[in-house]
Amino acid sequence: TMGLKDELEKARRRKAKKKKKKVIDGKEVISETVIRVRSMTVSGQTERFKEFIFADGTSKRVPLGVAQKPKYVLEQESGIYSLKRLRFSETKKMWIDTKLGGETGTTNPPTTNSMSGDEPYEELRMVTYNVWFSPRNQAARAKALISITLSKKPHIICFQEVTPVFLSILKADPRIQKEFTLSDTTGTTLRGSKLQYGVLMCVHTGLLIRSWALHVVPSNMSRRPLLARIRILSSKRDQFETDRKKETVAFCDISVATCHFESMNASSVRAQQLAYVFKELDGKNQPIDPDCLKTGNGKVHSEGQQQSDMLFENRFLLGDFNFDADREEGSSEEQSIPKHYVDAWRELRSESSKKESVTVEDIKARLDQIRYHSTSYKAVSIERIGEKPIQGVMKFRDSELQKLQPAPTLTSQTEKQEYLRTNDKKKNVILDLVSGHAGNASTENSADYELPSDHYGLSMTFRRRGSIVDSRLSAST
Repeated sequence: TMGLKDELEKARRRKAKKKKKKVIDGKEVISETVIRVRSMTVSGQTERFKEFIFADGTSKRVPLGVAQKPKYVLEQESGIYSLKRLRFSETKKMWIDTKLGGETGTTNPPTTNSMSGDEPYEELRMVTYNVWFSPRNQAARAKALISITLSKKPHIICFQEVTPVFLSILKADPRIQKEFTLSDTTGTTLRGSKLQYGVLMCVHTGLLIRSWALHVVPSNMSRRPLLARIRILSSKRDQFETDRKKETVAFCDISVATCHFESMNASSVRAQQLAYVFKELDGKNQPIDPDCLKTGNGKVHSEGQQQSDMLFENRFLLGDFNFDADREEGSSEEQSIPKHYVDAWRELRSESSKKESVTVEDIKARLDQIRYHSTSYKAVSIERIGEKPIQGVMKFRDSELQKLQPAPTLTSQTEKQEYLRTNDKKKNVILDLVSGHAGNASTENSADYELPSDHYGLSMTFRRRGSIVDSRLSAST
């Protein structure tokens, strides 16, 4: 009985103590909170205070020191802008950030590619394509280009010169909505005062995006590379020997970057941009979001980042390099590329002629390239895509169509194309205006028809090596 009374008395005292009013400087405190305030003395600094509100309406702040800057501020100050992982929600019928969870959350993604049923862990396919920012037949070209790209069943797609028009068509494609996570869906990453365009990455939902970010590099054209850290989960487990012990993992990590390097006569700027991108690819500076490493139960994968960095060296750069890889071997651009990175086209298609190798016909140059260094994957095939004209889509601009006398009143794209097909003489005038030189163009001539882009794309397939050790031995030989 005495023990019970003692317990009750202790409980009463605790309750009374809890109800005891807090008094500071003789004033009753009714609330207290920690706040952050911009420093009045040091620019860019934020200070923390504990603020007390008293019963008489007055307040008091007690300094707690300098506040730590938020992660996003630190990243932006270092020139890194982390991007959302955007996936299409079937229930909400909109693109959402997968960090917000829901049925499209980043946790526990599938390990197979539903487009083909294979494992990207065993065979990895990538496409790079400069989509051309020109408004000429843009909608028709975009739809054809997207269809060609998806026919290669890629796991990773890198686009350059993406405009708001192209982006709107891409994100409305049902195949893209079903299969891919996008780095942008609203155009916030597209830059330019007069003409907005930029780079975009699409990653298959079977791959886990650990992080991706735009990086600020020296540029007079608002060019920014996009770097992604990606984890490929597998239903299998591989065993590797390290310096410490045998490690067994069921995943493979890769780093992928895409960039539209500086255009025109800007060799020194391109060299700086290339040097930065390869340094980032070879380094471990890009932030990794710990939330995306959690399983469906909220547990973090046992294989940590340090172990991953020790086991895997898989780095890929795809994009429009804006220098001819076949003509400028001793250029400052080439000298900025580390020797251990392989030119995929030169590795697999060294016997191809110049005509078969160029990616931009107008200047006969191989500007679009894939450079890689991988201990887990070996290159098995590479091909140009988008070589055939789009049937039924002729080369013309609306402004040039209006130069004909009398100017036709045509509203829809279909009417304009039909007008060209049925008025051969007038069509020749338009083709002359587009090409800049005269000639008797024929309606059957494929040169009269539009290509998906002024660049050819590249489709690349990598296959998993037998082991990390074997790949390192073969790479050294």
